[in-house]
Amino acid sequence: MCISIILCALINTMSCKNQDRAWIRINQLGYRNEDIKVAVLLSERTLNLKSYKIIDIKSGNVVMTFDNAVKSEPLDQFLSCYRLSFF
Repeated sequence: MCISIILCALINTMSCKNQDRAWIRINQLGYRNEDIKVAVLLSERTLNLKSYKIIDIKSGNVVMTFDNAVKSEPLDQFLSCYRLSFF
C-alpha cells in the first residue's frame, strides 16, 4: 500500500499535459522490515528533482517529505535517473 501511495504522489507531480515520459521502478516483491526501501525514477527528459513526497491516497495528506534524491548517471535513453530512498 505504501508503494502505491508513493507512486501516485510522484506521478501527480508530473503534469498531465506534459508529453515527456518517465517511469518509477520499485521492488515488485515487496520489502522486509529490515530491507532498504528505494525506488528508481527514470525520465527521457532532464529533471532537477530536489524533493519528493509520500501522500496518503485516501486523505490527500502528505505523510512524509524527502530531500534525499540521489542523481545517477544517465542510462540509455533516460537523461535523468534518481534513486529515491524511503527512510
